[in-house]
Amino acid sequence: MSISCYLHTSVYVNTHTREIYTTNKRLYRNCQLTMMKPTVVIDLGTGRTKAGLAEEEYPSCNIPTVISADDSYIVGDEALQQGHYVYPLKHGVIQNFDHMEILFDHIFEKELHIQPEGHPILLTQIPKNPQKDKERLAEMIFEKYDAPALYEEVNSVLTFYSSGRPAGLIVESGHGVTSVVPILSGYAISEAIMRLDIGGRDIDKYLVKLLVDKSYYNIRPEEAQLIKENMCSIPDSKQLIDEKEIYVLPDGTDILLGDEKYHAGDPLFDPALIEQYDCPGIHEMVFQSIFKCGLDLRREFANNIILSGGNTLFNGFENKLKQEVEARVPQSMKVNVVADKDRLYYVWRGGSILGSLSTFCKNICVSRQEYEEFGMPIVRKKCNGL
Repeated sequence: MSISCYLHTSVYVNTHTREIYTTNKRLYRNCQLTMMKPTVVIDLGTGRTKAGLAEEEYPSCNIPTVISADDSYIVGDEALQQGHYVYPLKHGVIQNFDHMEILFDHIFEKELHIQPEGHPILLTQIPKNPQKDKERLAEMIFEKYDAPALYEEVNSVLTFYSSGRPAGLIVESGHGVTSVVPILSGYAISEAIMRLDIGGRDIDKYLVKLLVDKSYYNIRPEEAQLIKENMCSIPDSKQLIDEKEIYVLPDGTDILLGDEKYHAGDPLFDPALIEQYDCPGIHEMVFQSIFKCGLDLRREFANNIILSGGNTLFNGFENKLKQEVEARVPQSMKVNVVADKDRLYYVWRGGSILGSLSTFCKNICVSRQEYEEFGMPIVRKKCNGL
């Protein structure tokens, strides 16, 4: 069994949120002795980007990860309102680095109102993202923004820190990617990591298809997203699903919803519905990940399945996942799914915890001096997330 270390120092996370941040503020004051400015934590999501300073409990910036296709300096909600925009990331992978630079400019100048010089920067990554993209981001942060230090961490590890548990099977499902990562005491079991390039955007498009089949021809994915977030759920297998409801779109259009509101999330469990025929469902990913771990760890991970990301917010998702996993594991194996109400912010808050540690600036980050002396090899060595 190979275990990948994500950190060069152990991190203890208290399970009580209030105590975590009391501790963080104390650690942050210690860090100020060597770094005058706090760490900037940027959670780069395919659908939304969250950013803020590491002493904060929640991100002060939470914007759509979109750039206007007509005016490249219009970013986020304003670009979304224009209706003609592009995503800089697709399934967690950067498509256009010029757009990423525009996004960073917007975050630093218009959202956080800071100059990045002097601020260590922590960026999140998706498991199994291309190494060349991580290196190019590092080059941008050091060369353009003149940051004194940088660290890139896998989102699942940051979720683990937020959870406050000694072990966890992190089930992360966001706008572009779904992943399962088993982590024990800050270490990921590399051969048991699962990744599926299906996320919220795919669910939105599938819901559009369901509604188009019902003769709602003008539904856009953005409108389907609103319907999904406000009306859709994943019912218990025994639950009757024949009730109908009306949802009113922002433009005043009435949408009559029947059983399609219960089926929007089906591709997460059956990717063949969106023509991903050779891909396992999220429940199968969990099962496979557990049983790729050593015998002595399987029960621990089955008992600590930790949900994170917007796609896990479907009402009934955790119950459906638990039922499907229980149907596959031995009856003697207890399955427990942890669905914290704040799980949408798990990744960013984990970054805030990490970025507040007294050892973060000195021992964990790649410093500018190290970057200038050793170049990309030191980035690969220190930012070694899978």
